Amino acid sequence: MATGRIVRGGADSRGAAQAKPPPLRLAVIGTDTGVGKSRVTALLTRGLRAHGRAVWLHKPVACGGWDEATATAEDGRSLEALCGDGQARGTVCPRQFPAAASPHLAAAEVGAQVLATDLVASLAASPRRCRATAITWARSCGW
Repeated sequence: MATGRIVRGGADSRGAAQAKPPPLRLAVIGTDTGVGKSRVTALLTRGLRAHGRAVWLHKPVACGGWDEATATAEDGRSLEALCGDGQARGTVCPRQFPAAASPHLAAAEVGAQVLATDLVASLAASPRRCRATAITWARSCGW
């Protein structure tokens, strides 16, 4: 059985409409700072967009590399620079703290808390915002 070639615009070589692929949920996870999470996230984002996929990014908490002028953490700025496909910049990394420390310690330095239930709720809400590939960026240790 011959199959049609899928082309940009959602039609095969015969012009028949193709169903949009379901949203992907990807997680980029590393065990330390500087292991390449931001580079992998950027490559995935650019590659998926080159193939016609809408991509939304999400990192629940970013700490360190603080910029007083923008009141943002380095990781938050990195992800916001990749923002597109209709995603509001403020939804990329909703909680950012100045200290280069584990999220619970960085939050405590400014009198805040980062609760596991808040992080789970943030992740659960993110994919519902659009029918796009969702890439979540996280660090797997340090808590």
